[in-house]
Formats: sequence, structure tokens, C-alpha cells
Amino acid sequence: MISQGVNHDEDDAIDWHKEHNKCSAFLAVLLHYQAVSGGLPYCAFCSAPDDTHEKLKHDWQYVGEINRLWAFNRQNQVVCIMAGGGPAFMPAMMLMAGGKTASDVTAIGDSLGVRLTEKRHSTFS
Repeated sequence: MISQGVNHDEDDAIDWHKEHNKCSAFLAVLLHYQAVSGGLPYCAFCSAPDDTHEKLKHDWQYVGEINRLWAFNRQNQVVCIMAGGGPAFMPAMMLMAGGKTASDVTAIGDSLGVRLTEKRHSTFS
């Protein structure tokens, strides 16, 4: 099991809460999140339409979920969906995509019927 400790006050008291039941599933989702956050050579994002989860069920492998962050993959492509609750400028649901090539990322947008923005070459690769 994975737990997170948060220190909210000055007396060094730590509040612990469970993040996930399985370490392997937790790490797999985090690796996918890292991939779409710049770990893959090409990354992009957009607001996620309401039917995105339904579209991903058909051609994508579901990896797992951590605190309203869902991860999916297929050959040379990774997608994460993140529910809002963050800064006001973020959409209610965000789709983050990553691929081995620029055309992999374009194919993600085409297959999901979304227009991905800020397609860029990662400085990490």
C-alpha cells in the first residue's frame, strides 16, 4: 500500500492518507504521468471532452487511476486524463498526451476527436 504524509502545521504532526492499494499500480500510473509531462519526446494537451473515457475503453490499454488521474497506453502513445480541482485556469478534465514521434501525438488527437495544443519536442529526450 502507498500512503502520503502531509505536514499541515508547525508542530510537525503528519496527517497520513492512503494513495493506492498497490505499489505496482501506483508506480505504473506515475510513470505514464511522467511520460505525458515531458518524459516522451512529444507531448501535448487539451481540455478532455465528456466522452473521452468511453473512447479510450475501445483501443487503449487501461493502466490505472490515482486520485482522479487515469492512465492509458498503446504502441508508442500514452494518454492521461486528469480531473480538475486545481488552479482556476485548468479545465474540468484535462487530456495529456505523449508519443514517440510528432505523428504519434497527432494520431492520438485524431483517434479521440480532440485538438491537442502545445505539441513540442521534449528537452528530456
